[in-house]
Amino acid sequence: MTVLLTGYPGHLGRSLARRLVAGGHEVRAVLHRRAVDRRDRDPGVELVWGDVGEKESRDELVAGVDAVVHAAWDFRRVPHAERVNVDGSVDLYGAAAEAGVGTFVFISSVAVYGLEPPPGGGPVGEDTPFVAEDRALDVYPWAKVRVERALREQADDGPSLTVVRPGLLFGPNLAPAKRLVRGRYALLVGRGSNHLPYVHVADVADLVARAVRRGASGTFNAVPSAAVGADAFLRGWARREGRDVRVVHLPPAVFAALSLGPYAVKRLLGRDATRPNVAYQTATALRDVRYSSARARRELGWEDVETRAVVEAAGLG
Repeated sequence: MTVLLTGYPGHLGRSLARRLVAGGHEVRAVLHRRAVDRRDRDPGVELVWGDVGEKESRDELVAGVDAVVHAAWDFRRVPHAERVNVDGSVDLYGAAAEAGVGTFVFISSVAVYGLEPPPGGGPVGEDTPFVAEDRALDVYPWAKVRVERALREQADDGPSLTVVRPGLLFGPNLAPAKRLVRGRYALLVGRGSNHLPYVHVADVADLVARAVRRGASGTFNAVPSAAVGADAFLRGWARREGRDVRVVHLPPAVFAALSLGPYAVKRLLGRDATRPNVAYQTATALRDVRYSSARARRELGWEDVETRAVVEAAGLG
Protein backbone atom coordinates (compact mmCIF):
# COMPACT_ATOMS: atom_id res chain seq x y z
CA MET A 1 0.00 0.00 0.00
CA THR A 2 1.27 3.48 -0.87
CA VAL A 3 0.70 6.01 1.93
CA LEU A 4 0.98 9.79 1.59
CA LEU A 5 2.24 11.27 4.86
CA THR A 6 2.22 14.95 5.78
CA GLY A 7 4.05 16.36 8.81
CA TYR A 8 7.09 14.14 8.31
CA PRO A 9 9.65 16.55 9.87
CA GLY A 10 7.95 16.43 13.29
CA HIS A 11 8.50 13.93 16.10
CA LEU A 12 5.22 12.18 15.34
CA GLY A 13 5.75 12.34 11.57
CA ARG A 14 9.10 10.59 11.75
CA SER A 15 7.68 7.89 14.02
CA LEU A 16 4.69 7.44 11.70
CA ALA A 17 6.96 7.01 8.68
CA ARG A 18 9.09 4.37 10.39
CA ARG A 19 6.07 2.43 11.64
CA LEU A 20 4.36 2.46 8.25
CA VAL A 21 7.54 1.33 6.47
CA ALA A 22 7.95 -1.45 9.04
CA GLY A 23 4.39 -2.52 8.20
CA GLY A 24 5.36 -3.03 4.57
CA HIS A 25 3.92 0.20 3.17
CA GLU A 26 5.52 2.53 0.66
CA VAL A 27 5.62 5.96 2.29
CA ARG A 28 5.55 9.21 0.32
CA ALA A 29 6.43 11.97 2.80
CA VAL A 30 5.57 15.57 1.97
CA LEU A 31 8.01 18.39 2.63
CA HIS A 32 6.70 21.92 2.32
CA ARG A 33 9.98 23.67 2.98
CA ARG A 34 13.52 22.39 3.30
CA ALA A 35 12.86 21.37 6.87
CA VAL A 36 14.58 18.02 6.45
CA ASP A 37 17.72 17.41 4.44
CA ARG A 38 17.15 14.62 1.93
CA ARG A 39 20.22 12.88 3.34
CA ASP A 40 18.45 12.72 6.71
CA ARG A 41 15.45 10.78 5.44
CA ASP A 42 14.49 7.43 6.89
CA PRO A 43 15.17 4.32 4.76
CA GLY A 44 12.18 3.38 2.65
CA VAL A 45 10.67 6.87 2.70
CA GLU A 46 10.24 8.82 -0.54
CA LEU A 47 10.49 12.58 0.02
CA VAL A 48 8.40 14.82 -2.22
CA TRP A 49 7.99 18.60 -2.27
CA GLY A 50 4.43 19.85 -2.04
CA ASP A 51 1.98 22.30 -0.52
CA VAL A 52 -1.43 21.14 0.70
CA GLY A 53 -2.58 24.74 0.40
CA GLU A 54 -2.31 24.67 -3.41
CA LYS A 55 -4.72 22.66 -5.57
CA GLU A 56 -2.24 21.64 -8.26
CA SER A 57 0.19 20.41 -5.62
CA ARG A 58 -2.53 18.50 -3.74
CA ASP A 59 -3.64 16.72 -6.89
CA GLU A 60 -0.09 15.62 -7.65
CA LEU A 61 0.51 14.44 -4.08
CA VAL A 62 -2.54 12.15 -3.87
CA ALA A 63 -2.17 10.65 -7.34
CA GLY A 64 -1.60 6.90 -7.10
CA VAL A 65 -1.76 6.60 -3.30
CA ASP A 66 -3.98 4.22 -1.36
CA ALA A 67 -4.11 6.10 1.94
CA VAL A 68 -3.37 9.56 3.32
CA VAL A 69 -2.12 10.21 6.86
CA HIS A 70 -2.44 13.95 7.49
CA ALA A 71 -0.30 14.91 10.49
CA ALA A 72 0.98 18.33 9.36
CA TRP A 73 -0.02 21.39 11.39
CA ASP A 74 1.23 24.97 11.45
CA PHE A 75 1.29 26.01 15.12
CA ARG A 76 1.89 29.69 14.47
CA ARG A 77 -0.87 31.89 15.86
CA VAL A 78 -1.41 33.88 12.68
CA PRO A 79 -4.46 34.02 10.35
CA HIS A 80 -2.58 32.54 7.38
CA ALA A 81 -1.59 29.47 9.39
CA GLU A 82 -5.16 28.95 10.59
CA ARG A 83 -6.49 29.15 7.03
CA VAL A 84 -3.95 26.62 5.76
CA ASN A 85 -4.59 24.29 8.70
CA VAL A 86 -8.36 24.25 8.21
CA ASP A 87 -8.86 24.81 4.48
CA GLY A 88 -5.76 22.86 3.52
CA SER A 89 -6.86 19.82 5.54
CA VAL A 90 -10.38 19.84 4.12
CA ASP A 91 -9.16 20.41 0.56
CA LEU A 92 -6.63 17.58 0.89
CA TYR A 93 -9.48 15.23 1.79
CA GLY A 94 -11.40 16.47 -1.23
CA ALA A 95 -8.41 15.83 -3.49
CA ALA A 96 -8.06 12.35 -2.01
CA ALA A 97 -11.72 11.66 -2.74
CA GLU A 98 -11.35 12.74 -6.37
CA ALA A 99 -8.25 10.54 -6.74
CA GLY A 100 -10.06 7.48 -5.38
CA VAL A 101 -7.94 7.16 -2.22
CA GLY A 102 -9.35 4.50 0.10
CA THR A 103 -8.38 5.73 3.59
CA PHE A 104 -7.78 9.17 5.11
CA VAL A 105 -6.37 9.56 8.63
CA PHE A 106 -6.51 12.97 10.28
CA ILE A 107 -4.41 13.62 13.39
CA SER A 108 -6.52 15.74 15.72
CA SER A 109 -6.05 16.19 19.50
CA VAL A 110 -7.77 15.54 22.83
CA ALA A 111 -7.70 19.34 23.12
CA VAL A 112 -11.07 19.34 21.31
CA TYR A 113 -12.66 18.10 24.56
CA GLY A 114 -11.61 21.19 26.47
CA LEU A 115 -9.69 21.22 29.73
CA GLU A 116 -12.28 20.23 32.30
CA PRO A 117 -13.57 16.75 33.26
CA PRO A 118 -17.01 15.97 31.80
CA PRO A 119 -20.09 16.59 33.98
CA GLY A 120 -20.56 13.69 36.33
CA GLY A 121 -16.91 12.71 36.11
CA GLY A 122 -15.61 9.59 34.42
CA PRO A 123 -13.09 9.31 31.59
CA VAL A 124 -13.40 11.29 28.38
CA GLY A 125 -14.29 8.97 25.51
CA GLU A 126 -14.71 9.60 21.80
CA ASP A 127 -18.43 10.23 22.22
CA THR A 128 -17.86 13.04 24.70
CA PRO A 129 -19.18 16.26 23.09
CA PHE A 130 -16.78 18.95 21.98
CA VAL A 131 -16.17 21.60 24.63
CA ALA A 132 -13.82 23.67 22.48
CA GLU A 133 -16.73 25.40 20.73
CA ASP A 134 -15.32 28.89 20.89
CA ARG A 135 -12.01 30.11 19.49
CA ALA A 136 -11.78 32.28 22.60
CA LEU A 137 -10.55 29.14 24.35
CA ASP A 138 -7.65 28.88 21.90
CA VAL A 139 -7.08 28.90 18.16
CA TYR A 140 -5.57 25.40 18.18
CA PRO A 141 -8.47 23.28 19.53
CA TRP A 142 -11.04 25.38 17.72
CA ALA A 143 -9.27 24.78 14.38
CA LYS A 144 -9.13 21.03 15.06
CA VAL A 145 -12.87 21.03 15.79
CA ARG A 146 -13.58 22.85 12.53
CA VAL A 147 -11.52 20.39 10.51
CA GLU A 148 -13.15 17.35 12.11
CA ARG A 149 -16.63 18.68 11.42
CA ALA A 150 -15.85 19.60 7.83
CA LEU A 151 -14.29 16.21 7.12
CA ARG A 152 -17.31 14.37 8.52
CA GLU A 153 -19.60 16.37 6.25
CA GLN A 154 -17.68 14.96 3.26
CA ALA A 155 -17.04 11.45 4.60
CA ASP A 156 -20.06 9.83 2.94
CA ASP A 157 -18.66 10.62 -0.50
CA GLY A 158 -14.94 10.20 0.13
CA PRO A 159 -12.28 7.93 1.62
CA SER A 160 -12.86 6.01 4.82
CA LEU A 161 -12.23 8.64 7.51
CA THR A 162 -10.24 7.95 10.67
CA VAL A 163 -9.71 10.67 13.26
CA VAL A 164 -6.97 10.04 15.82
CA ARG A 165 -6.92 12.25 18.91
CA PRO A 166 -3.58 11.89 20.68
CA GLY A 167 -2.83 13.19 24.12
CA LEU A 168 0.41 15.05 24.85
CA LEU A 169 3.25 13.57 22.83
CA PHE A 170 6.60 12.45 24.25
CA GLY A 171 9.45 10.25 23.07
CA PRO A 172 13.16 9.52 23.50
CA ASN A 173 14.11 13.08 22.53
CA LEU A 174 10.87 14.74 23.55
CA ALA A 175 10.41 15.09 27.29
CA PRO A 176 6.98 14.83 28.95
CA ALA A 177 7.37 18.35 30.29
CA LYS A 178 6.65 21.90 29.24
CA ARG A 179 10.28 22.31 28.30
CA LEU A 180 13.63 20.59 28.70
CA VAL A 181 16.39 23.17 29.19
CA ARG A 182 19.96 22.19 28.25
CA GLY A 183 18.88 18.57 28.24
CA ARG A 184 18.84 18.49 32.03
CA TYR A 185 16.24 20.82 33.56
CA ALA A 186 12.64 19.72 32.95
CA LEU A 187 10.01 22.38 33.60
CA LEU A 188 6.60 21.52 35.01
CA VAL A 189 3.84 24.00 35.85
CA GLY A 190 2.55 23.57 39.37
CA ARG A 191 3.27 20.67 41.71
CA GLY A 192 2.91 17.97 39.07
CA SER A 193 0.36 15.91 40.99
CA ASN A 194 -2.23 16.35 38.22
CA HIS A 195 -2.66 13.64 35.57
CA LEU A 196 -1.69 14.65 32.04
CA PRO A 197 -2.39 12.47 28.97
CA TYR A 198 1.19 11.87 27.89
CA VAL A 199 1.47 9.23 25.15
CA HIS A 200 4.58 7.95 23.37
CA VAL A 201 4.88 8.93 19.69
CA ALA A 202 5.57 5.28 18.82
CA ASP A 203 2.25 4.24 20.38
CA VAL A 204 0.36 6.85 18.36
CA ALA A 205 2.14 5.69 15.22
CA ASP A 206 1.14 2.11 15.97
CA LEU A 207 -2.52 3.10 16.33
CA VAL A 208 -2.41 4.93 13.00
CA ALA A 209 -0.72 1.99 11.27
CA ARG A 210 -3.43 -0.34 12.55
CA ALA A 211 -6.13 1.98 11.24
CA VAL A 212 -4.45 2.19 7.82
CA ARG A 213 -4.01 -1.56 7.55
CA ARG A 214 -7.66 -2.23 8.38
CA GLY A 215 -9.12 0.72 6.49
CA ALA A 216 -10.83 1.64 9.75
CA SER A 217 -13.27 4.48 10.08
CA GLY A 218 -14.24 6.38 13.20
CA THR A 219 -12.57 8.35 15.97
CA PHE A 220 -9.95 6.94 18.32
CA ASN A 221 -8.29 8.47 21.39
CA ALA A 222 -4.57 7.72 21.61
CA VAL A 223 -4.09 8.22 25.33
CA PRO A 224 -2.38 6.44 28.25
CA SER A 225 -4.06 3.50 29.94
CA ALA A 226 -2.72 4.46 33.38
CA ALA A 227 -3.37 7.74 35.18
CA VAL A 228 -0.03 8.86 36.60
CA GLY A 229 0.87 12.24 38.06
CA ALA A 230 2.91 14.51 35.79
CA ASP A 231 5.91 14.65 38.13
CA ALA A 232 6.06 10.86 38.60
CA PHE A 233 5.66 10.26 34.88
CA LEU A 234 8.47 12.67 34.03
CA ARG A 235 10.80 10.96 36.49
CA GLY A 236 9.88 7.58 35.00
CA TRP A 237 10.74 8.88 31.53
CA ALA A 238 14.12 10.16 32.75
CA ARG A 239 14.88 6.84 34.45
CA ARG A 240 13.98 4.79 31.37
CA GLU A 241 15.99 7.04 29.04
CA GLY A 242 18.98 7.12 31.39
CA ARG A 243 18.72 10.89 31.73
CA ASP A 244 20.03 12.88 34.67
CA VAL A 245 17.11 15.29 34.82
CA ARG A 246 16.26 17.79 37.49
CA VAL A 247 12.55 18.58 37.72
CA VAL A 248 11.81 22.28 38.19
CA HIS A 249 8.32 23.18 39.39
CA LEU A 250 7.21 26.60 38.18
CA PRO A 251 4.42 28.51 39.89
CA PRO A 252 1.83 29.50 37.26
CA ALA A 253 2.74 33.19 37.57
CA VAL A 254 6.41 32.44 36.92
CA PHE A 255 5.54 30.26 33.93
CA ALA A 256 3.37 33.05 32.51
CA ALA A 257 6.19 35.57 32.88
CA LEU A 258 8.69 33.25 31.17
CA SER A 259 6.24 32.57 28.32
CA LEU A 260 5.65 36.27 27.73
CA GLY A 261 9.35 37.13 27.87
CA PRO A 262 10.32 36.44 24.20
CA TYR A 263 7.18 38.23 23.01
CA ALA A 264 7.91 41.30 25.16
CA VAL A 265 11.54 41.47 23.96
CA LYS A 266 10.51 41.33 20.29
CA ARG A 267 7.98 44.11 20.82
CA LEU A 268 10.57 46.26 22.57
CA LEU A 269 12.88 45.76 19.57
CA GLY A 270 10.11 46.77 17.19
CA ARG A 271 9.75 43.30 15.66
CA ASP A 272 6.53 41.58 14.67
CA ALA A 273 5.39 39.18 17.37
CA THR A 274 2.22 37.27 18.17
CA ARG A 275 1.21 37.31 21.81
CA PRO A 276 1.11 33.75 23.21
CA ASN A 277 -2.08 32.52 24.85
CA VAL A 278 -0.47 32.08 28.25
CA ALA A 279 -3.75 31.53 30.06
CA TYR A 280 -4.55 28.55 27.83
CA GLN A 281 -1.02 27.15 28.04
CA THR A 282 -1.15 27.35 31.82
CA ALA A 283 -4.59 25.76 32.02
CA THR A 284 -3.44 22.95 29.72
CA ALA A 285 -0.48 22.20 31.98
CA LEU A 286 -2.62 22.21 35.13
CA ARG A 287 -5.61 20.19 33.88
CA ASP A 288 -6.47 16.93 35.59
CA VAL A 289 -8.58 14.93 33.13
CA ARG A 290 -8.79 11.18 32.51
CA TYR A 291 -9.28 9.99 28.94
CA SER A 292 -10.37 6.61 27.60
CA SER A 293 -8.81 4.64 24.74
CA ALA A 294 -11.26 1.75 25.05
CA ARG A 295 -12.42 2.03 21.45
CA ALA A 296 -8.88 1.74 20.03
CA ARG A 297 -8.22 -1.27 22.22
CA ARG A 298 -11.49 -2.95 21.33
CA GLU A 299 -11.64 -2.25 17.59
CA LEU A 300 -7.94 -2.08 16.65
CA GLY A 301 -6.32 -4.25 19.30
CA TRP A 302 -4.12 -1.30 20.25
CA GLU A 303 -2.04 -1.09 23.43
CA ASP A 304 0.06 1.82 24.71
CA VAL A 305 3.15 -0.38 25.06
CA GLU A 306 5.86 2.30 25.11
CA THR A 307 3.84 4.60 27.36
CA ARG A 308 3.26 1.81 29.88
CA ALA A 309 6.99 1.10 29.92
CA VAL A 310 7.55 4.60 31.30
CA VAL A 311 4.91 4.05 33.95
CA GLU A 312 6.68 0.84 34.96
CA ALA A 313 10.02 2.67 35.06
CA ALA A 314 8.42 5.11 37.48
CA GLY A 315 7.63 2.14 39.73
CA LEU A 316 3.90 2.63 39.25
CA GLY A 317 3.11 -0.18 36.80
